[in-house]
Amino acid sequence: MSTRDLFALQALDLDCDAEREAMAGIEARLGPSEAVAALQGELAQAQARLAATEKQLRDSEWQIEDLEVKIKALEQKLYGGTVRNPKELAGLQAETQQFQQQRAAADDLALHLMEEADALKATMSALSAQAQALEAEWRREQGALRAEQSQRQARLQSLEAQRQTSASRISPSSLALYEFLRPRKAGRAVARVEGGTCSGCRISLPMKDLQQARLGQEPVQCSSCERILFVS
Repeated sequence: MSTRDLFALQALDLDCDAEREAMAGIEARLGPSEAVAALQGELAQAQARLAATEKQLRDSEWQIEDLEVKIKALEQKLYGGTVRNPKELAGLQAETQQFQQQRAAADDLALHLMEEADALKATMSALSAQAQALEAEWRREQGALRAEQSQRQARLQSLEAQRQTSASRISPSSLALYEFLRPRKAGRAVARVEGGTCSGCRISLPMKDLQQARLGQEPVQCSSCERILFVS
């Protein structure tokens, strides 16, 4: 075993960590789209408003038909010659005018409701097109993410197999020290020596530690950061 083996093991572990982090990010992005769900919610609300508006419009149209029947019946009495009493004729005329005013108001309401229904239909059409486009994009993204997830999973399995082989060449005591340090040093338990300094903490190393680290047979730890020193 040499510290070179520990440095190589660390490189594999860092690659594994990167793959796991990337896969966690992919996993977080997989699943339903909040943007699509929000648009579908808006579309459902618009559909509900349209249904209510169309019901009001039907009620208004039925009211108009009923008023037209009543107005027609009154006009037949007014102009049919069957009623000659002035007071009764005046009453019929007043009632006719009242129904005509109600019909005019109902006509205005029906026109307003038709315009509102048309506007809601246009809104729904726009929302539907937007939701479909967004959902298509989401499906493409989900497919790409799943493909990337599969590729990274395969790479991680390969790295883990390489890691197992690499770890088997390291003595149990050295491996135990490495495993102890790794989580405490943000995944970097082994530090390369560069220009007589530890690359982990940038502290100059004593000559004795440098000489022992150059041998590379047993782990030598930095007196400052405690990382295992590796001289390439």
